[in-house]
Amino acid sequence: MQAIFHRHTNSKGFTVVELIVVITVTAILSGMLFGPLNDLYTANVSSSAQITQDSDTRGVLRQIANDLTSTTGFVDTIAVPATPTGSNNLTASWIYTLPSNAAAANVDTDTQVLMGKVYATDLPYDHEDRRPIGAGTACDLSQQTFVQNTYVYFVKLGTLYRRTMVNSPNAGTPCAAISQKQSCQTPNGTNCLASDAVLLRNVRSFLVTYDTPSATAAKAATITVRTQPTSVVSSISPTEASIRISLAQ
Repeated sequence: MQAIFHRHTNSKGFTVVELIVVITVTAILSGMLFGPLNDLYTANVSSSAQITQDSDTRGVLRQIANDLTSTTGFVDTIAVPATPTGSNNLTASWIYTLPSNAAAANVDTDTQVLMGKVYATDLPYDHEDRRPIGAGTACDLSQQTFVQNTYVYFVKLGTLYRRTMVNSPNAGTPCAAISQKQSCQTPNGTNCLASDAVLLRNVRSFLVTYDTPSATAAKAATITVRTQPTSVVSSISPTEASIRISLAQ
């Protein structure tokens, strides 16, 4: 019994000092291993976010160009308020100006309002069988008198929206039902049946340059968009892209 007890008491385990050394070395090795991995992960996340931002910024310009493929003209102001007006559902008029006055137009600073006339159609714009709607009662399209809608692009709280103004500016009485719906911030089920389309977020500037001083006389417009997250800790660089839109001849 004594021999057995003697051998047991001579067996050694880890001392406190040895445990401290092992923990310290493990922590150092973990830092050396996971530090670069964390940096690599962060870099990959930032790179992915940067690529997404660049792609979204250029993509929205292509979308606007596609929306206005058959635009018949640009608009610098809508003198008669449409209903609903403004970038919200308030009754006060939203003054569409060029360049836009942020306080008056109720849009973000460093942004302008872009407005382009498009033909109203009897079916949605993406329907291949859509037809333009004539003005008057005869619906004689050979007269080439068509009803027009207006696309309005504006930035509010860093988000780029597209509003559809049905038959505005007024271009005659529709001889058939217009497929497009008047949009606003919040549909009300009466004079506004659709929501403004959200096109792009994190917009810092949205500027429009026309080839003439007057938008209504312009034949082309250059749109420049600049995007970047507002977070001060964001490592994403700003993205700036431009596109030129010419009127259909």
